[in-house]
Formats: sequence, structure tokens, C-alpha cells
Amino acid sequence: MQASLRAGLSRHFPAVVPVFAYPVPKAVKLEEVYTCEEEACTVWLSNATAARNELIDCLKGSPSPDQVITACEKYFPHLFALQACTAANPDLPTTKEEFSWR
Repeated sequence: MQASLRAGLSRHFPAVVPVFAYPVPKAVKLEEVYTCEEEACTVWLSNATAARNELIDCLKGSPSPDQVITACEKYFPHLFALQACTAANPDLPTTKEEFSWR
């Protein structure tokens, strides 16, 4: 939402347009979290890490909603695929990394 529109709406509807800071995920190298022997898998994990880092960089600044949506659209398919793979393979070798949001 553009700043001028947000300001106008918040003036007339202060309870309707809250402004929150975006949460920022912790940087992590997914290829170090998941053990993978195949090169294609390692490359995919590296690409997922790059998409995650782009999202983190976007959230650290003062992004527009469009920038956040674009970064999420790039990273979320990796995230959902990783979640599905992990759910389908409970014995997938991983490190015990904890992921936190700041």
C-alpha cells in the first residue's frame, strides 16, 4: 500500500490500517542443514538458500508490500517443496538447526 494511501486511510480508519514491522528470518545455509549426496539436490538447496536470503534482505529494509510479495513468491515454492520432502521422508538426514524469527 502506498504511503499516502496508508496515511489517508489511517487518518479516517485508525483501527483498520495497523502498521507492523515484518518479521525477519534467521540466515541459514540449507545445504548445510540437509545432508544430500546428489549434486542436483545440493544445487537445489543452494538455490533455495539464495531465495531465502533475498527475502531476508528485502525484509531488513523498508520494503513496499509489492517487494515483499515478490520475494515471498520466489522463496515460498522452495519452502513448501522442502516441507513436503521432509514430511515424506522422516528419516532424511539433517542437522539439529533451530530456525528463529527476529
